[in-house]
Amino acid sequence: MPRQENSRSLDDLLASARAGLTRLDPGAAYAAVRDGGAKLVDTRPEFQRRADGDIPGAIVIERNHLEWRLHPESTGRIPEAADFAIPWIVICNEGYASSLAAATLQQIGLRATDVVGGFQAWRAAGLPVSSPGEVAPPRLARESAAPRELRTSRLVLRRWVAADLVPFAAMNADPRVMEHYPSTLSREESDALAARIDAHFARHGFGLWAVEVPGVTPFIGYVGLSVPGFQAHFTPAVEIGWRLAVEHWGHGYATEAAEAAATFAFHTLGLREIVSFTVPANVRSRRVMERIGMAHDPADDFDHPGIAEGDPMRRHVLYRMSPRRRT
Repeated sequence: MPRQENSRSLDDLLASARAGLTRLDPGAAYAAVRDGGAKLVDTRPEFQRRADGDIPGAIVIERNHLEWRLHPESTGRIPEAADFAIPWIVICNEGYASSLAAATLQQIGLRATDVVGGFQAWRAAGLPVSSPGEVAPPRLARESAAPRELRTSRLVLRRWVAADLVPFAAMNADPRVMEHYPSTLSREESDALAARIDAHFARHGFGLWAVEVPGVTPFIGYVGLSVPGFQAHFTPAVEIGWRLAVEHWGHGYATEAAEAAATFAFHTLGLREIVSFTVPANVRSRRVMERIGMAHDPADDFDHPGIAEGDPMRRHVLYRMSPRRRT
């Protein structure tokens, strides 16, 4: 049967799609995610990801759900799809279907492009790839967004309010709390950190929750999830972290809240792995990592790029955890 009149060849369709894209090679895509706030979306089917591995930190979305998950006005959007300004980078297996998908995203008003050569080129470039086998499930709709709060038997993990800033600043000015950080924080620096935490929620749909103990105190510190803003051998990644005021140490609060955050990371966000890191001497924090089931491999330890060479706090230990380790 002859081709229908006015139809186009696949090559023509692909060329037309790519004419409107500023395509990125794998290294540029990795840098855009790491440094520029872009979001990498992996549309490969599960059988390919299971055979070849996942890309750590990538958002997994099935191709037939892509437009509905990424459009900010869709009732089925993911929490990261907060506005039209977010840059989306689509990656498929070899870089063909991703061009068509990115062009469609542009047609509905999104900033989108794709990766030249797809996953195969990403892996060939030596960029982060997980081991084949267990893979992350596709992301669900906005119902999976971070709730306003998480609750445990004793704690409430919630979004921040203005009243948190004063006790947060006092905590960040305490040398005991900041013993394993480069320095204490001024009030201005503490407020700026709180603002960045709030912005992280808006951009990623999750973040570092303020923690309160109902009936005891409205604020003891924070526990939650964040995306590291630096490049290392394990990034892109999602970090689980905590910082509590000294008077609330020794009650098991950090472990209890971290358990809730880890459960949210795996069961709600569908993450395949979370990490945590600190200086080797931070025994208290490392014990929390171990209590919630994280594992340390000395081969993973690294020099933190945000800390100057020669500083004794530059060297960090890295802990990892997957859903399988929690079962």
